[in-house]
Amino acid sequence: MPTAILLNLGFDATVLLSLIPQLSSGDRLILVLPKVVVERLMSTVEDVKKTIRSLSVKGVKVSVDTLQVDDEDIGLALDQLTEVVDELKREGYEVHVDAGSGVRSIVVALTLLYQLSQGAVGRGFTRTERTGMRVELPKPIPCRVRWRDMLEKMFEVEEATVDLVASSLRKDDSTVRRGLKELRELGLLNYRRKGQKGIYKITPLGRAMCRIMRWRGF
Repeated sequence: MPTAILLNLGFDATVLLSLIPQLSSGDRLILVLPKVVVERLMSTVEDVKKTIRSLSVKGVKVSVDTLQVDDEDIGLALDQLTEVVDELKREGYEVHVDAGSGVRSIVVALTLLYQLSQGAVGRGFTRTERTGMRVELPKPIPCRVRWRDMLEKMFEVEEATVDLVASSLRKDDSTVRRGLKELRELGLLNYRRKGQKGIYKITPLGRAMCRIMRWRGF
């Protein structure tokens, strides 16, 4: 499946360097810009297009488009972004967002798009300020985690086996195994082998989500 990446572009085209090795023929790059594009930013857009065109020499054909969104109204920006994502998904693309640079309100809009999509947007990224390293965003977490009691138990004990959680909650092993696996897929637990046993451990994101659910009365 080809990938379409919504990239929030700042004045520095070097953010593209970490993307290039991941691009394949048929992919699309959509440069998300503010509604008023200054000359310096337009120059960066041209640099990006030139760089992408150079890939065709190596047989990698990637298209580049621009999308101007309202950077003064995040709700309107989300409306504009979701309309484009709708179109991309109908065309068969897996959509990713890269919200690491550029106008801050667009960074927020792209991050919200990823989190609110609940998985419809495949992957989301941001970047470090110091090195520009690409950092993957946590997977979107449902407002109500199905296995709340298991997450609470993991918060309490920090790490445990399936047997321990099952006996503590008086649930059968198969139910607990499914629940812990889902929590792991959400990034709320880690898993490792220790001898013959599998050990689950709550992640920092899992602890944060547990507290948030308590605040919201879940």
